[in-house]
Amino acid sequence: MKIEPHEGIKLRNSNIPLLAYADDIVLMDESQAGVKRLCRQNWVDHVLEVDHFKFKRVNSFKYLGSIVTEKNDITQEVAARIQAGNRTYYGFEKLLSSKSLSREIKRREWRRRKNIELQEIFNENNIAETIKKKRLRLAGHAMRSQNSLLRMVLEQNPVGKRPLERPKFRWEDLVTRDIEDLGGGANWKDLAMNRDAWRIGCETGWS
Repeated sequence: MKIEPHEGIKLRNSNIPLLAYADDIVLMDESQAGVKRLCRQNWVDHVLEVDHFKFKRVNSFKYLGSIVTEKNDITQEVAARIQAGNRTYYGFEKLLSSKSLSREIKRREWRRRKNIELQEIFNENNIAETIKKKRLRLAGHAMRSQNSLLRMVLEQNPVGKRPLERPKFRWEDLVTRDIEDLGGGANWKDLAMNRDAWRIGCETGWS
């Protein structure tokens, strides 16, 4: 992919066309049309080489159990899920229709369990609380970071106006809400500068 210097989101005197983390890449532009242009017009058909391994470009592949296509078409994924469901059902058809198992046993084995039950059984933390803790940890790291680009993305106000309808939550709005719920007050950026106090406050709250 070839990205021109003028493409991307404009922050101060810099242009940021993409964000990359691990195996995820987010393409950005000032408009929806600009994002489409980045996604569809700048592809270069190359073979990826790592050591002596070669990875060719394909139209679709399976990622984390789901089929991903270059056009973001879910038709293949829907068909694959239906096929998998049918395969599983017919594989258990004899067992489900067997009279050697009572109806009560069948109900007991196939009863749906709620997420809260599974969390108690496996002693897992609530996923919402886990996400909140990681968000607060990242917020504190970003405020203390000496990375000028990271601070610029966090603190810079983009050019333009927000829509007239009810504004959508920004990432920083969620951080502010989480800190207020923990008793930390609205000025969380000052709290984040003390690393040890921030870590303790995010775990146990502020008194």
